[in-house]
Amino acid sequence: MQGIRRALERMKEMQGREKATKEKVAFLDGLAALSEGLHADILVKAGDGQPVPAHRAVLASRSEIFKTMLLADDCKAAPAGGIVSLPELTHRELRHLLEFLYTGELPPVEQDLFSTVLSLLSAADKYDIPFLRKSCERWVLADLRVGNVLDVLDAAHRCSGVELKERAMRVVVEKAEEVLFSPEFEAFAGQNSDLCVEITRALVNDKTKQKVKHEPVNKW
Repeated sequence: MQGIRRALERMKEMQGREKATKEKVAFLDGLAALSEGLHADILVKAGDGQPVPAHRAVLASRSEIFKTMLLADDCKAAPAGGIVSLPELTHRELRHLLEFLYTGELPPVEQDLFSTVLSLLSAADKYDIPFLRKSCERWVLADLRVGNVLDVLDAAHRCSGVELKERAMRVVVEKAEEVLFSPEFEAFAGQNSDLCVEITRALVNDKTKQKVKHEPVNKW
């Protein structure tokens, strides 16, 4: 009976902690401020769609690049409703970027947002947002496969993502026949000659390693 009682007490304690954590997350969640535009003092404009109201303090605290932009003389003098332009992003990508800056969370991997997260990875690199970069890399690695590996390899190469590039290259080498004979590779090769050289070298190195591995050992 004492064992059952202790187990129930631990369960109640765990449930209490879980509830407290959820309440804390809800309290700290800045998504409501973004959605409602509460006390917004800046507009962020993507390459398409309407500008999104945001808060200078949030942008500046998340990115040194944004901080510099907002502290520039022309921005300091700008009235409330001044615009920060991020033309390389679509409106959808911008919404996800801002939501991450306010909440620190990306959408679930299950959602059809792979290309959007790759765009956010580029934005994290361009605007110096390390936590977003790490989050995007984890998100991408969780869904890395033959069908998207070339896009990942290209994005990792442009953003100098060492681990992401190594993992993508490993998939290319392991699934070389599927990747290299796909229609996507033809378009990829036309735009990424330097990466094609790296792929060729990686394949040769792998073939050499396999050959050495299976060579019989001479006994004297």
